[in-house]
Amino acid sequence: EFSMLVGQDMADAAMDYYIQAAFAALNGAIGSNANMVTTAAFATDHKKVLTKGMRKFGDRFNRIAMFGMSSAVYFDLVDDAIDQKIYEEAGVVIYGGVPGTMGKPVLVSDTIPEESIYGLQAGAVSITESQAPGIRSYNIDTQENLALGYRAEGVFNVDILGYSWDETAGGVNPNLAALAAVANWDKYATSDKATAGVLIDLSPVTP
Repeated sequence: EFSMLVGQDMADAAMDYYIQAAFAALNGAIGSNANMVTTAAFATDHKKVLTKGMRKFGDRFNRIAMFGMSSAVYFDLVDDAIDQKIYEEAGVVIYGGVPGTMGKPVLVSDTIPEESIYGLQAGAVSITESQAPGIRSYNIDTQENLALGYRAEGVFNVDILGYSWDETAGGVNPNLAALAAVANWDKYATSDKATAGVLIDLSPVTP
């Protein structure tokens, strides 16, 4: 029973890290392609923060299958919809619906980088566990009471649609900071419309 509880905790931690790695990689890959990055702000653009991103796909805007954002950005979107009293929008939000997101589902996770919205097409990012994780228990003999510790490690690959990892620049075992660095990614797709998606940057503009 104890081993099962440890395994469940490990699975939760691994899934959390997979999401962090996926969006760090999306940030670095899409961020390396200026054509698929746009800036926006709820204060001035309101609902157009989404359409400004979708415009990057031009006539293939329907390829955007979902948006990804943190809970803070999600509620900024909801609050702005209420403030602007968009037709039938405020009522839907208040009475339990979802904010208008151009008919697209939204992945909300606080592991997603803040002040960013990702408009992603199907297959934008893939996480593949390339080998089974290894787990080892060990005695902890430096405490007054008997204790037992567990360590685990695993291997997984991150694939971003339309982009390749620059192993020379980023190394073979990158951490989250390296995955998020735009210098470590290169676009190989001929068309931007065949890449992972768009990045809508909501960071305040410094005057």
